[in-house]
Amino acid sequence: MLRRSAPDLNFLLGVWRISVRKISWQMDCSAQLPYVWKTGGKTSTVMSCLPNETQDYINASPIHRITMPNEGPVQLDFDQMDYICAQAPLHTTCGDFWRMIVENNVGIIVTLVRLTENDIPGCALYWPERLGEQIVYTSGSVGFTVELKREISQIGYDEREFIVESDQPADNKRKLHVLQLAMHGWLDMGVPNVELFNEVLCKYKELKNVSRPGSLTLVHCKAGIGRSGTFVVADILRRQLENKCDVIDLPGIILQLRRCRQGMVESELQYIFLQEFANSLIAQSN
Repeated sequence: MLRRSAPDLNFLLGVWRISVRKISWQMDCSAQLPYVWKTGGKTSTVMSCLPNETQDYINASPIHRITMPNEGPVQLDFDQMDYICAQAPLHTTCGDFWRMIVENNVGIIVTLVRLTENDIPGCALYWPERLGEQIVYTSGSVGFTVELKREISQIGYDEREFIVESDQPADNKRKLHVLQLAMHGWLDMGVPNVELFNEVLCKYKELKNVSRPGSLTLVHCKAGIGRSGTFVVADILRRQLENKCDVIDLPGIILQLRRCRQGMVESELQYIFLQEFANSLIAQSN
């Protein structure tokens, strides 16, 4: 059952307190403020500060695990992290993006934005385009070599496999295999094609089952809140129904995710889409 049957615009448009640090504004692509969250009594960051450097900012947030007690509201488990949601890389932050991936043991990247949308840049090209091609992306004094190992194009999405290697001694020259699932056709502030979205979500589940144990998923669109938040909520709903959860609290899930990252699920259309998606999952499970 759903605890709520209609979207609440006051809930959707709620204002959340944020803590702003002094950073380079060139690292942000939109009017969305950069922020560092205080969650569970500690600062949540997704990138370490390198030796002899002071810059550890990236517009990304750790998304802690959603838990559903037998009684009471939805909660966050601050000791567990399932996703990272991020702004799309800029040309100047591709190296920082890969540094975040390596430092956080990311196994899957879910990309929900095209390089160009409606003739407007949506995302920098942060990966090699040719099979076997290697590109070195730098973040501060550290280089990350990224190689495109495999690419499969489907109707509505692309699947890629990268090999990533850091030249930082602390990373022990470890090579990471990172999968990317890039969905097409989902425009900013809008909702996806339902059939395609279900197919992409099923593909994501398949990739998650074969990715490194304990690895995280990084989800990004352009600003990392609307489409990214909608995808994360849909995946949480799917997993809750698969685990035979008795109650689905959609507003409660979004409320807790907004404690991790401001503005998760950005529009009324996205909220309604998720409500209909939850109802379809419930109907399938009955």
